[in-house]
Amino acid sequence: MSNASNKKNRSEIEELELEKPYRGAGTPIKLKSPQSMTNLSATAKCIMDELRERHKGVKSRGGNNIHPGELLTLDKLQESLQKYSNLSTQSKSTESIDLALKQICDWEGDGMNRIVYLYPFLVNNNNKVAAKIALIAPQTSIEVDVSHFREICFNYSKGMIDIILGNRSKKVKEIEEEEPGKILMYKTKSGEPWLYPHLCSMESEITMLLKRAFKPYSYISVRDFVDDFIAYGREKNQLKRVLDNYHMIIDKLEMNPDGTYKRQPETVVHYRAQADGLEKFCLHYFPKFLENSDPTNYRSKLTHYRKDILENAEEGRKQSRGKVKELINLVNEFPFSRISSELSKKVEYTCSQSVKILDVMIKDMDSLIERKFDAIQSSLYEGIVNYVSEHTRKELTLLSLDVKQEIFRAGIKDEGDINAAVDGLKTHLKAELGTYEMSNEQGRLMMYCVDQGYMASVLHKLSSLSNTDPEMAEQLNIAKKIFEDLKLRNDPRINGKIREDHVNRLVEDINRFERDALERQKRENFRRKYNLPAGLSATIFCLIGSFFLASVESNVFFIVTGIPLSFIIGFISARFFRVRKNIIDIEKLKKNLISSNSSSEQMDDKSTIFASEENKSSKEEKTLEISKIAEMYVFPSTYNKIEDKIYDSSSLRSKINSNLEEIQRKIPILMKEEDMNKVASSIEFALLSHSVVINIPRDLVPRKMPGTIIINKSDFKTPLLRNQMAEFFRAELEKNKVDKQLVKYYTFLVNTFEMEYHKYLPKKRF
Repeated sequence: MSNASNKKNRSEIEELELEKPYRGAGTPIKLKSPQSMTNLSATAKCIMDELRERHKGVKSRGGNNIHPGELLTLDKLQESLQKYSNLSTQSKSTESIDLALKQICDWEGDGMNRIVYLYPFLVNNNNKVAAKIALIAPQTSIEVDVSHFREICFNYSKGMIDIILGNRSKKVKEIEEEEPGKILMYKTKSGEPWLYPHLCSMESEITMLLKRAFKPYSYISVRDFVDDFIAYGREKNQLKRVLDNYHMIIDKLEMNPDGTYKRQPETVVHYRAQADGLEKFCLHYFPKFLENSDPTNYRSKLTHYRKDILENAEEGRKQSRGKVKELINLVNEFPFSRISSELSKKVEYTCSQSVKILDVMIKDMDSLIERKFDAIQSSLYEGIVNYVSEHTRKELTLLSLDVKQEIFRAGIKDEGDINAAVDGLKTHLKAELGTYEMSNEQGRLMMYCVDQGYMASVLHKLSSLSNTDPEMAEQLNIAKKIFEDLKLRNDPRINGKIREDHVNRLVEDINRFERDALERQKRENFRRKYNLPAGLSATIFCLIGSFFLASVESNVFFIVTGIPLSFIIGFISARFFRVRKNIIDIEKLKKNLISSNSSSEQMDDKSTIFASEENKSSKEEKTLEISKIAEMYVFPSTYNKIEDKIYDSSSLRSKINSNLEEIQRKIPILMKEEDMNKVASSIEFALLSHSVVINIPRDLVPRKMPGTIIINKSDFKTPLLRNQMAEFFRAELEKNKVDKQLVKYYTFLVNTFEMEYHKYLPKKRF
């Protein structure tokens, strides 16, 4: 029988069996001279002539140091043949070129006597990876080694290969949820369903990419590239072996905040597809083999599997471990040896390949637990560092973290794993950020964290706020300790995200704040020790008494003894009636209005124009005046959607800043102020004074979600608007119902707007 007929009569399973890899990139690749192949078609001869001329030009421009783009590629072949006038139109057609390619590549002889070497290289085509097939045939001697062309093309492709591997590690193969095995099942030429176990492999994915590059011509095997691709992926630890001709991507596990998978791991996808496909394949063919005879009473086992295992499989457990193990036993026990037919041999081979793949996947899933823990930790560490960095950039304050609570939120519940994760998280945060450890009143481990790239700005803001805010004063002391620790370890990232000239100005301001604070502390200490008004009053009273007695009695003695005695009594009075605390503090008013649950919700009181005010009623009048104007811009009566009336601390500041100049122009007491930061802080304070501030319990606040919701008082009093806001939060709850932390968060808000709203409304007085 001829080679051609052999090719045509290959069994379907042999046609679909994945190609066996070559030995590697270093293996010599020999091409025969065109003279070794007789009876070349006219089209094939012209192709060889074109290749010879192309290689001569390449060699004259640089020898072996060539660019793959200089080689003739398959997509340009038909165009290149147009200049050969001796070729007929038919000889230049796609069909003729297709036959010529098969001839010069020795398609029928599996390339053993090829005179042209095909090897692809990858390019970027409109932001997509595409392959170009290079035709290589130097024709400089009877036998030519073209291995270096293979290396040149592959090295050129490495950038695109890295993109393919990187993208695949983040995006698993897509399968149908109800029928995961459908991706492996296709109909044969006879219309029967058939299982192709290797179709999920990376080899299959790369082959499909290469097949597209061959169109409109027939695909000719380029096994070398697939082999090189797999070897490169394994070297970079991005591919793992399942079978010799089946490799899969090592995906990056991505976790939800509660520790569940964001997407199924690659191993689970392959396992489910293989299990479902094998089951459908077996249940289709096994009964057919048993129609005429059942040599080992196998039909009862098949019935047992159908009725007792398959039909009783729970939803979501259709590819459970126990069920798949029963399926594998069903395959292993099938009497293939007693059913001798060509079809049974094909089915046996296909089943054995699928079972081998399943065995590996089952073992891989056992290691997923360890990979899952590592992925949770990695995601947690990265997320917290980004969260701290973003918080520092926006708020310029420290962020306090309950370490165990963060671990628990990530879905780590086992006590041993929690302890390991706590140690790992502490080590990671210390390496990446500025940190300070301490225990809170409940004995829980807290870590104050800051992005050291903004250290000078943080110290500047905390210094400016520490005089009037005890919490900021506490943070300032901790920030100073963090700064000293960063300097001791010579951290190169200190102030790396601030311009150098700006750092110098910040340092000057910080030094000035410290001097002012020291002077203020001295004065405060003096005030606490001595009540100067009381002392002066007592002294003056005694002096007047002394002079009065001296005038009445006409005795100088009262003056001589009265003057020093008056000063002594005044001193004693100043000590006795010493001041124990400040009389008026604007922050008290602020804290009565908003009980802040994190340092990020503190306001810059230094910049408020009320800092020098002493009259409470005057402050309230000015606050009301500012608030009435600002509400027109921040809480307008007309709005597009209800969420336009809902703010957190960050969005409120953003809204104020976007309308700052317009608000300032309409408020006389703000028009003369040049410092826009002071203007913004004054407006924010005024709005908060006349708003409802809902502080969400800290343990209910997911990372990156606001801990405070701010609503205009008038809006909050209106039942219609309050109900619309509740519906908005309920809709958000429905969108995120798979996330347990977000469910708790939005449930609290819905309950607040519907049931607990009266707590935020002024109490009626009778």
